[in-house]
Amino acid sequence: KDCHGNVVPSQLVHSTTHECYWRKDTLFSARVPALGYSLYYVSNVEDTPQTAPEGDVFPRVLPVTTPLTANSHDGLMLQNEFLSIKIEPYSGYIAHIFDKRTEKYLTTDRAAVPVVINEYYHDAWSHAKNFFTDEMARFSDAEVSILENGPVRATVKVVSHYNKSTLTQYFSLTSNCDKLTVKAH
Repeated sequence: KDCHGNVVPSQLVHSTTHECYWRKDTLFSARVPALGYSLYYVSNVEDTPQTAPEGDVFPRVLPVTTPLTANSHDGLMLQNEFLSIKIEPYSGYIAHIFDKRTEKYLTTDRAAVPVVINEYYHDAWSHAKNFFTDEMARFSDAEVSILENGPVRATVKVVSHYNKSTLTQYFSLTSNCDKLTVKAH
């Protein structure tokens, strides 16, 4: 709750220390004045209902409900009040990003496609090489899962592979934010 007793939407989220200590972190949006501070109170879950204030639209991960065809499979929709992003289930690629305000697609083809670039003719600093366009392969066999799905942030985790390499991508949408955040490991 804020200092006036108003409920502030919050959620438990994945912590980077989860693998070692099996703990989660708490995420909430705070309003802090410039060069100032704000006071928030944490109470038991039973004492603080996690409901949306009237009119708020929270980020969500939803299953795609379009029919299966040879070229289109079910996947996940990551969306908030500004963006709707379809993630393909087997590749982990972004099929499209749709801006709800302008009602236009922001991508014309797949996005966030992890590729393997041929760097054979480059030295460690890529002297006189300004372009990395020689694509050798793509990461594939993706495992797509919902990591977070709450009132503050929704995150989809994509783990894909190329030979013995593993790439983990985290696609996140936050409420009241018109940007898709992508973290890659």
